[in-house]
Amino acid sequence: EKDILLDTQDPVKYLCYQNKPHFHRQLLTHKLIKSNLLGKGTVTLNQGDYEFSNLYTLSSKDDQKNLNKEDPFTLGPMSTWKKCFLNVISETNLTNKYSITEKNYKPILGLRPFILFGNPGILKYLEGAGFYTFEEYWNVNFREQATEEEIANATVAVIDQICQMTSTEILNLYKEMLPKLMHNRNRFFEHASEQENKIYSLFKK
Repeated sequence: EKDILLDTQDPVKYLCYQNKPHFHRQLLTHKLIKSNLLGKGTVTLNQGDYEFSNLYTLSSKDDQKNLNKEDPFTLGPMSTWKKCFLNVISETNLTNKYSITEKNYKPILGLRPFILFGNPGILKYLEGAGFYTFEEYWNVNFREQATEEEIANATVAVIDQICQMTSTEILNLYKEMLPKLMHNRNRFFEHASEQENKIYSLFKK
C-alpha cells in the first residue's frame, strides 16, 4: 500500500487518462484548455478527428512509448500515479449508468479520491455498494447534472477547485481523506468476493 500513496511534496493536481477521442472527451479537454487547466494536470487524449480546433494528441510524459493507451490491468506508470492527487475517471460513454469498469476501480485500488466524468448513476451504485464517492468535498453536485455539457462543466469546476489549492492544502486534504481511501480499497476486495459468491451460487443451482 505504501507504494501507491501520494508520494511528493509538490503533487500534480489531477490525472485524466483518455484513450479514444469520443466527442464528450474532446469536449472536456477543450474546456480544460479554455480554462487554462490543462497544464496543471496529467491529461491524455488519443489522435482522431477533432471537432475543436484547439485539440491535439496528448500523452503522459512518463509513458511516451504507449502514448495514452491506458493499461486496463495496472495503474499505469507508477512515477505518474504517485505524483497525482485527483483521479478524473473519463468513461467511454455517458449513457451507461450500470456498467462498472476498471476505470472506476483504479482510484479505489490506488488510494485516490476521484470524480466521475460519466453517468452520475454510477455514483449511486458505488455508494450503494459501500464505497465513498467524495462528493462532499466538491463544489458541485454531480448527481444533478444530466447532459454531457453539464457533466463536463461540473468536472471542470472541480478540477478548477483543486487547481486553486496549494500543495500543502492538497497534502493535508489527502491525509484527511486517507481513512476513506483505505476503506474503499478494503471494501473493493470484500465486494469482489461477494460478486464471486453470487456468480458461484447461480451456477451451483
